[in-house]
Order: sequence, then C-alpha cells, then structure tokens
Amino acid sequence: ARIRTTAALSSQQPTAAAEHPKPEPKPDPKPTTTTITAATSESKSKPSKSKQSWLHRLTTLYNESTGESELSSLKNAVHQASHQFDTSVQNLQNARQSYALATSAHDTIHTQQSALLLKRQLWDDDGNDARTFADLTVRESCARKNLLECKSKLSQAEDEVSTRQVQYMDAMRKRYHEEQIWNDRWRVLGVYGTWGLIALNSVLFLGGQVVQ
Repeated sequence: ARIRTTAALSSQQPTAAAEHPKPEPKPDPKPTTTTITAATSESKSKPSKSKQSWLHRLTTLYNESTGESELSSLKNAVHQASHQFDTSVQNLQNARQSYALATSAHDTIHTQQSALLLKRQLWDDDGNDARTFADLTVRESCARKNLLECKSKLSQAEDEVSTRQVQYMDAMRKRYHEEQIWNDRWRVLGVYGTWGLIALNSVLFLGGQVVQ
C-alpha cells in the first residue's frame, strides 16, 4: 500500500508543475546606443538653432537700423531696372532690323508688280504674265501684312524703351536720394559719438584728478 501511494504521488507532481509554470524573468529595459545618440544630438542641436536665430535677429536689426537693408534693396532694384532697360534696347534693335527687312521685301515685290502692270498690253496670250502678276499680288499682300506687323512691334518696342528708361532713372534717383539721407544720418551720429567720447574722457580725467 505504501508503494502504491508513493507511486501515485510521484505521478501527480509533474502534472502540478505543468499546471503552474514558473514565470520567466523579464529583461530590464535599458536604453540602446541609438536612442542615447539621438537624444544627445537633439539636445545639442537645440542650442545651436537658438544661437543661429538670435544671430539672425541681431543681424537683421543692425541692417535695418543702419539702413543697409533698404540700400541693398534699392541697389537690387537699380540692377533689375538696368537689366530690363538693356533688354528693351536689344528688342528695339531687333525690331528695327525686322522692320527694315520687311520694308525691303515689300518694296521689291511692289516694284516687280508695278513693272509688270505697266506692260499689261504686252502680256502673252498663254497667260504666263497673268499668273505671274497674280502670284506677285499674293506675295505683295503677305509682305504688306508682315510690314504692318513689324511696324506695330517697332512702335511697341519704342514705347517699352521709353518706359524702361524712365523706370531706370527713377530707381537711380531714389537710390541716390536715400544714400544721401543715410550719409547725413551717419555723419550726425558720428559727430554725436565723437562729442560723447570727448565728454566721457573728460569725466574720467576729472574723476581721476579728484580721486588722487
């Protein structure tokens, strides 16, 4: 009886162990090297971005207070107006050449047409001269149309040159005016700064005499 009881108990122990397994130990969460590196780089980038922002603000404030920003924008406006004026002059030259070529072509065709028309009584009976005259009439019509288009483009180019020239002169005049104003301001500030330094040196000299 004891042997049977012992065997029964030994057969029940593995079943109980299987019903209640031991929990596996969880690994301790540790930060990886990539996470530490990313956090370090992010913490370093924030101060650098803030420094750049403050530096940009100080530079902008200095340029605005000294007039550098305004004078730089006026200088760019002058360069742009000069480029537009040069482009319009080049377009005017091209328009004049096109108009001269169109005028020459129209005059040549018109001369041939007039000469053939004067010999109308001498035209042959085959109709060759009539077909030539009809062809010249069509060509003269196309040449006249091209001449009118070139003349219109030439007029537009001349107006464009006049407009760009006025804009260029206005930009130069405005830049010169603003430069004179800022030069006067800088001169006044220089005078006040010089007198301020003289006063400060005088106060320091008198203060040193009194202390002695």
